[in-house]
Amino acid sequence: MKKIKKREPHTWFIANGEHYVIEPDGDKNYQGFVGFSGAEFNIRFNDGTLVTSHNVWYQGKIPEAFRAKHFYRDNATIITKN
Repeated sequence: MKKIKKREPHTWFIANGEHYVIEPDGDKNYQGFVGFSGAEFNIRFNDGTLVTSHNVWYQGKIPEAFRAKHFYRDNATIITKN
């Protein structure tokens, strides 16, 4: 809950019941690393917004009990991951 409530729109998403965070491209976290080793993600949010990022971080699967709540439902689809 803390990760979702503190973040701006389109900087986090849930796809297939799994939570991800989008950090700015070029922002190296965790001792100089970028998420998914800089793989390109194209994410389409349910509101139609398309975001491309090379710094996506996996946060884990949302437990089934939490997915029933409105703000823990999928809010995006991963279009491509290269």
